[in-house]
Amino acid sequence: MKRIEGTVVGGLLLILFGALLLLQNLGILGSASGLLWAILFGLGGLGFLYMFFKRRALWWAIIPGCAFLGIAWLLALGVLAPGAADTWGAPLFLGLIALGFWLVYLIQREQWWAVIPAGVLSTLTVVAALAEVIRGEAVAGILFLGLGATFALVYLLRGTEDRKWALIPAGILALFGVIFVIASTGLIALIGGAVLILAGLVVIVRGILPRRAE
Repeated sequence: MKRIEGTVVGGLLLILFGALLLLQNLGILGSASGLLWAILFGLGGLGFLYMFFKRRALWWAIIPGCAFLGIAWLLALGVLAPGAADTWGAPLFLGLIALGFWLVYLIQREQWWAVIPAGVLSTLTVVAALAEVIRGEAVAGILFLGLGATFALVYLLRGTEDRKWALIPAGILALFGVIFVIASTGLIALIGGAVLILAGLVVIVRGILPRRAE
């Protein structure tokens, strides 16, 4: 069987998308258009994944493949279970895109950059999943902690490379995350007050104690 090239797959997808768009604008599809779009995006995602499995050098196809499957899931859920789509649509959509980047790194370890969008999207997935549970500063805290963990992971997975630069954004983002998490618990005023008192005591002690002779 002749191997289907990526350009052929892309061309077929464009034809299918164009035909579906024309049918929808002509009003032929009616209420079935949402489900048909979901099926088409699902086929598109499977097509990209097929390209990768047929030729492992096309690792980039994993990213649009998972993204298309995420869109298909979002559209299908909106048609079949609108109530569930409001709660789980966004987390699973973001999670599938994040999965694409994780797979790229796991398959091609030299593509370490994929860890950054994978970590960011995974963090957004958690935030979206907990949107009904957490509010305010807690959301920002989880976001910053997740981003900090992403850059920390970039450093830990460095291998023989020098990626000390990743520790700088990791530390800064983690610090902001801790601050927002503390603020969400209402302890920020107590901790801030304790720090100021401690700083005042240090100043007083330094003023009372005799200075060393220079």
